[in-house]
Amino acid sequence: MYHDEVVKLLRSIRKAFKEGHPVCIDFRPTERMVAGATLLLFSELHRLKEMFPARPLRCIAPKDKKVNEVLQHLKLFELLGYSSSVVPTSADVISWRTASSAVVDGGKVGTIIETYKSIDGIRAKHVFRGATEAMMNSMNHAYIDERQDGLPRPPSGKWWMFCRQDEDKLVIAVCDLGIGIPRSLPILYTEELIAKAVSSISRGKVRSDARMIEAAMEIQRTRTKRKGRGKGLSDIRRLVDEVHGSQLYLFSNRGLVKYIGGAYQRRNYATSIKGTVVLWVVPLKDEPND
Repeated sequence: MYHDEVVKLLRSIRKAFKEGHPVCIDFRPTERMVAGATLLLFSELHRLKEMFPARPLRCIAPKDKKVNEVLQHLKLFELLGYSSSVVPTSADVISWRTASSAVVDGGKVGTIIETYKSIDGIRAKHVFRGATEAMMNSMNHAYIDERQDGLPRPPSGKWWMFCRQDEDKLVIAVCDLGIGIPRSLPILYTEELIAKAVSSISRGKVRSDARMIEAAMEIQRTRTKRKGRGKGLSDIRRLVDEVHGSQLYLFSNRGLVKYIGGAYQRRNYATSIKGTVVLWVVPLKDEPND
């Protein structure tokens, strides 16, 4: 829904950094902060700040009270050099947790999950495994080539994670700013294997970013040849199947694959997010079977 607007914003920020212009983000029109888009902005700003530590960042505060709370709670105001007196109090804001690292760090994930007392033991294990698989996928595949965004490589390739409890569900999002799943496949796998996977889901060999994302799940499962257990993306999908009512959204470059109730939905966009976001919605209570 907000894909192209978010990409346009991120592209303009990167362009300003590349050309040495001052950066000021105007949040006044912003009325909503959704997890995936906010994580992309959060990650991109931290990446650019790491690459250009002396470059000033500024912002104009939003008019919306909830958006102000989000920016304050996530310390984006601090990153953008803005001093705010807002005290976050909304339950769906103060429940946000963040983590980031340049290595696979299950300890950080576990520490975040433990702060959510409403998650039972079984779901906590599923969330931990899913987030760790997404993290490993980022570290193993995302940074194997240049990102091609016109900027030099950052000092390190990182993953970023958001968790948020929203009433009766938990939202987990893991992001990287690498080359994206569609670009990584031809580097990691043979042309024959990719063609076979794409053909199996499209009755042909027509490729798109969304089909390549789905093919990555198929290839991972095919490569292991172990029933019920894949690696990376296919294992995340299996964990979604095990928690009834879960939803999985995979954004990578120009593609989006939704996996809900055992079925895939695909969508392609005109513009690329230049990376990957794995977003998983986990219900905190058992839902009745349909």
